[in-house]
Amino acid sequence: MSAFAPPASAADAPPGEPGEAAIQRGIRLRKAGDDAGALPEFQAGYQLAHTPRAAAQLGLVEQALGHWDDAEVHLTEAVRTTGDAWVEKNRTALQKSLAVVKDHVGTLQVTGEPEGAEIYVNGRRRGQIPMSKPITVMAGDVDVEVRASGYKRAAQKVTIAAFAYRPLVIRLERLLEGSSASATGKDEQRSGETAPDATARQVEPAPVVSAVAPGAPPTTTDQRHGSVWPIVGWSVAGAGAVAATVGVVEALAGQSKIDAASTDADRANATANATLYMSAAAKFSDGSSQRSTGRLLMIAGGVAAAAGLVVALATGHAGGAPTAPVARWQPSIDLALGPLTSARLSVVGRW
Repeated sequence: MSAFAPPASAADAPPGEPGEAAIQRGIRLRKAGDDAGALPEFQAGYQLAHTPRAAAQLGLVEQALGHWDDAEVHLTEAVRTTGDAWVEKNRTALQKSLAVVKDHVGTLQVTGEPEGAEIYVNGRRRGQIPMSKPITVMAGDVDVEVRASGYKRAAQKVTIAAFAYRPLVIRLERLLEGSSASATGKDEQRSGETAPDATARQVEPAPVVSAVAPGAPPTTTDQRHGSVWPIVGWSVAGAGAVAATVGVVEALAGQSKIDAASTDADRANATANATLYMSAAAKFSDGSSQRSTGRLLMIAGGVAAAAGLVVALATGHAGGAPTAPVARWQPSIDLALGPLTSARLSVVGRW
């Protein structure tokens, strides 16, 4: 890693530049082999002056310490800068360091509910819902936790591959009301006072019954409108099948790009061609994203197709004997319950 580090010289930095003293202390510590001691010095210099040089020096020491996610952010900030004399002088070395770092990171984007919930990754606060853009995280197993006042905390461990983009959906569950509030509601009902909210939560509304001839069994609203659900079910099943097909095509196309990128990377390593290596890395990232999208479409489409079949077949037989219970099926899919390679389907019946 140190072979990729640019010369730690202050010749291009103005003597009185804010944070320069901290940067110089960090450079001396790195020359002495104390990368851990140099980190806080470069952090202080970066906080005092967000210059491209300060970002680069901070990213290089983070790379040396294996803080890949932070190193990717700061080295990318430096490399994207144009017109800075120090960056232009050391651009090739910085790009090589960034390429090494990108082999150890992926990106994560968390969505869900409620808005404003705080997102923690490996114990560090990294943003809130909704996230404005994906964040860089170290490849491997990542602990994600979402917190919000009035909601139960949710934590999940996900595995993120290098160059991969990982979307994650987490919906928090509201905390239950206190036992004292429930007791008060029961006392009010016993004393003859109505608690509309509590009643609405605890009592299912009775089905609407139409006027019928004497001796004929009543016809509920569910029975009168049951014929709509088979149509909905077959429509969902068809849409799911189309999405799964598109997902297969996308996944195959993404895998093809990944295979091509691997071939280019082997040639780049053999010829020490940095430009070809960067091109291969970009192609690998694009292919990984396309393959992940394809897999997500395959999973979502397959689950939707299965759910549609359940709805169509179950409701298609709901209009049997008038005395039989009528079922209304409600499929629901929540990818937050597991990794993207799996999904669960819950079917709720109402009689």
